Amino acid sequence: MVRTLPEGQFLLIRTGFEDENAWQTLQVEAQADFTIVDDPEFDGISIEELVEVAGGSLDYAFVADHRTFTDPRRPILVVDLHVRDEDGDVYVDDESEDAVEEPISRFRVTPEYLAVVENNLSTANLDFADFIASADRGGLFDGYAAPAETLTLERRDLLAAARNSNLPAMLVTRYSEALELYRRSTVTATPTEDLSEHHKYLQNNMEGFGHAEEVLGLEESLEISAQGGGPVLAFYFPIRSGWWSANVAPETLAPVTLLMSRMASRRPSTS
Repeated sequence: MVRTLPEGQFLLIRTGFEDENAWQTLQVEAQADFTIVDDPEFDGISIEELVEVAGGSLDYAFVADHRTFTDPRRPILVVDLHVRDEDGDVYVDDESEDAVEEPISRFRVTPEYLAVVENNLSTANLDFADFIASADRGGLFDGYAAPAETLTLERRDLLAAARNSNLPAMLVTRYSEALELYRRSTVTATPTEDLSEHHKYLQNNMEGFGHAEEVLGLEESLEISAQGGGPVLAFYFPIRSGWWSANVAPETLAPVTLLMSRMASRRPSTS
């Protein structure tokens, strides 16, 4: 039995083959652009075997295993494929004498947050430890833990309010188009006392935006948030290979800042 993995960082590897319909549905639910590995040779493969097959050539992978298809939340396994030496540093050659056996970092994520996880891992904005810390006791990451006060906003109300924004028309149009396609009817927003808090976040994460294939609204967000501006409601929602974040006015829901970040689609090499 020879197992090989295609080139491409954003791999979704199927290791559970009990439900073909659920597998097809999962690919739609994920709203992300995967390099798909749908090979019966991987049926039932263990995580340890997967790390061995990767051979240090990949940083991480997403795995649709038996639990993915039997749990109604469709939790997908995210596995750190790095081999590390005795000091904990990444070692590329898994046959090295310095490589040691240690617990393999992993957590699970629901399909709607796959793009959020991949975007942050690929830009090194967050790592496995960050997501594991944000997961529940069962190791499932289902969005960041909600603060004590959150508000549920209706998607239709946000779409209606978008036309009242003072932001560039192109930016508002792209946001509205993405929000139209978002399959949930509501978003969860966090009240923020002052927009200047968003400015601090942007300044601390500028390096990550440099790795994105497309970023919209960054200059406008930096300029507007630097001026403060009082309280806003902040929320985000995933899109294919990325996300939108918005700060809207509490009373009108009109966008005050809009920001989109999208990573490049990853396909197997044809060379």
